[in-house]
Amino acid sequence: MTEANETLELLRQVRLALQGNRYEDAITYLKQTVDLAHKAGDLGAEGRHLGNLALIE
Repeated sequence: MTEANETLELLRQVRLALQGNRYEDAITYLKQTVDLAHKAGDLGAEGRHLGNLALIE
């Protein structure tokens, strides 16, 4: 799975977790997206994911 596909799948999991009120799962998935963005050097995506994480936590 490519990094982009992995990120998309994680974000899909975040959405499903939030819809099911499974906030801990959503946080776990978002932290993984932050890590992927950081490793890719994508500061914009990393910032967006951190912002979304802050809205949940």
